[in-house]
Amino acid sequence: MALKNVKDPLFYKYLLSYIFVLGLPIIIIWFTLFSDTLHKIEDLGAEANRKMISQLSERIDTEFSDMMKISSKLSYFTGLYRASPVESTRSLENRSLLNSVINSEFIDELIIYNFNKETLISDKTSYHMEIFASTYDFSQWTAGDVFAEMQQVTKPQLSVVHKVDPSGEKVKQFVYFVPIPINAVYPQGIAMFMIQESAITQLLQTTTNQQGNAFMTNASGKVLTSLNPVDALSTYAFDQLSSLENKTEAQFKYNDINYQAFLETSSFNGYHYVTIIPQEELMKDVHQIRDRGVIVLILILVIGSIIIFMLMKMNFIPLKELIKYAESKWGYVQANSSKGIGKIHDALQRADQLGTEMKEKLEKTKPALRQQMLGDLLRGMFDDVDTFNEAGKEIDIRLDCHPVEVAVIALPDVLESKSSILSKLESAGRSLPIQSIYVVSLIEQSRLAVIMQTGDKVKINKHFWTQFHEGIVEQLGVVPTIGVGRSSSELKQVPMSYLEASSALNEASRSGQEAEQVMMFESMSSLEDEQPQDHLHLDVDELRQLLLTGKISEARAFVSEYINLIMNEGSTLFRATCQCFDVLNTVRRTLYDMPGINQQFVKFPDIISLAQIDTIKELGNEVFLVVDDTLKQIESVISDDLEADMLKTVTRYLQDRMMDANFSIQTMAEELSWSPSHLRRKFKDMTGMTISNYVNELRMNKAKELLVETDQPVYEIVKRVGYNDVSSFIRKFKQESKMTPGEYRKAERMRNM
Repeated sequence: MALKNVKDPLFYKYLLSYIFVLGLPIIIIWFTLFSDTLHKIEDLGAEANRKMISQLSERIDTEFSDMMKISSKLSYFTGLYRASPVESTRSLENRSLLNSVINSEFIDELIIYNFNKETLISDKTSYHMEIFASTYDFSQWTAGDVFAEMQQVTKPQLSVVHKVDPSGEKVKQFVYFVPIPINAVYPQGIAMFMIQESAITQLLQTTTNQQGNAFMTNASGKVLTSLNPVDALSTYAFDQLSSLENKTEAQFKYNDINYQAFLETSSFNGYHYVTIIPQEELMKDVHQIRDRGVIVLILILVIGSIIIFMLMKMNFIPLKELIKYAESKWGYVQANSSKGIGKIHDALQRADQLGTEMKEKLEKTKPALRQQMLGDLLRGMFDDVDTFNEAGKEIDIRLDCHPVEVAVIALPDVLESKSSILSKLESAGRSLPIQSIYVVSLIEQSRLAVIMQTGDKVKINKHFWTQFHEGIVEQLGVVPTIGVGRSSSELKQVPMSYLEASSALNEASRSGQEAEQVMMFESMSSLEDEQPQDHLHLDVDELRQLLLTGKISEARAFVSEYINLIMNEGSTLFRATCQCFDVLNTVRRTLYDMPGINQQFVKFPDIISLAQIDTIKELGNEVFLVVDDTLKQIESVISDDLEADMLKTVTRYLQDRMMDANFSIQTMAEELSWSPSHLRRKFKDMTGMTISNYVNELRMNKAKELLVETDQPVYEIVKRVGYNDVSSFIRKFKQESKMTPGEYRKAERMRNM
């Protein structure tokens, strides 16, 4: 799409807005880069310089402290004071001793002067006083006064000394005097630690660069040494630092150049360490980062604007198509005055309106959905609480793991709508100490089912239901009759509780006990005292096994026999209904465990429908017809699959066990849960051969394979493939192959050569 073809003002409006959104953070970064970010980087640089000069001070203080420790050790070596020019052996021992206590490269030479001796001992050599005085030039003392002045030193001090080399050139050094013993009122000698100036200047060099300077002064401010010659700038910087209260850092301008100076004062000896750095040099790396950042931000803005433009050109095509689609989908949008994306807005508004209308319709159907789900609960369609609550989440139905009560209510004619009656019954229940109540419409217009959930601490008895009865009378103005089933601790017991409630109400109607108004199933001795017959107990596991293994004929006979017992044993209608429901429920649940079976093709009568049947005979006939129809449809659907699965199972079993000499059809039938006769017949129908012939064929094929591929003797191969009699095997082998095993091996190997 060319730019000239983009005529919608919306395109340019969004293009400018996107460029602005892209440029806004760039502008913010631009300004903060020069203020906040740069200041932080400057602070970090200054902090780094402060740390470097602090580390310099700590390093030199550590060296001076080590010298003090060495002097302290020397105080215990009295042999140092017995040396004389003639004691050459002792002098060698003393030099070795001095070498052993020096553990720093910072010290160039250690010289011991005993005030009572004319010889000075060093870790390198020995000096006569005259030679020492000519070797070291102490600028603050005359040559004749050197030793007298040394004897006046009572505390550690650092002085400048020049060492005279053989050519007469003087090299600047430092000497650190320490009296021995330390802190003695009358020292016996003095330790002189000779330090080359380069040892200190190398440390100073780590704190600045070539454009700056660094120097060291004593406690009174006299410069002892410096990285570069001390000039007016250095003096001015020291004065600036001295004028500040904290005396640690100063920024100043000198000859139109901005400088930054740092001062560190030693807590050990009061010496000062000063570094001076041009701010331009200090911020050199920062400025490079700034300049590169500016270039990057400009490139981002330019490239981003180009990308935004190109993407908008591409994305505007589907937007135009969407506008056309909105116009074609909603006819009234074409006549609307909106343009461009405004048409999409109109279409979405229309869609939202339709969605709202649909939601309102769904809200109106919620009561019907609730009734359907509660009815399914009574019919036994839910086994566990989690499944039920998940299904009822959208229609506001929930039950927790507490006892569930079920009652059936018979109402006289009430001149109110069904929804009004349901609402008033729920209101009557909420006055009781319960967690929830749901009312379900039943097939009979005058009957309703009530499902209540109570807490574990609520006592459920006739008094509780009488209170509920009184609440109904108060709400509806009529006197109902209530049949109450036993409490259900699990959801799968709810259908039986409903059947009990219906039976209680029916029994009351037949016996003319409506005046009692609340009928508890537990109080009806005619039902409660009836004990189930042992021979009428439904073996659920056996029926499930028959269905799952495809033994439909056996399952049909099992159900037929069981229902005939129900119809002929003189059981009550309630007991017969419960037993028939067990049959239907077992068949229905088994279908869900059978892969490939569509559970929807059979319509099972539920507990509500069964409760409407008046006679045991009618009940038995109805249930058997449903089960029989179900079994017929299962046979037609799964017959092929079951046979195929059966064949796979049997052949796999035979292939695994064919070399077992103890193999038998009886054992295989028991392990596969089939009868031997059924197994033989089905295998012959599916394969056209008997199981024995099939096993014999597998063994012969395996024997031929071993004869060709191995050199094992024939009798070993016979045992491996499951035969006990070698002669019997050879006879069968010859009948099938027209040659003996040995001849077969020889012929096959010749053929493969």
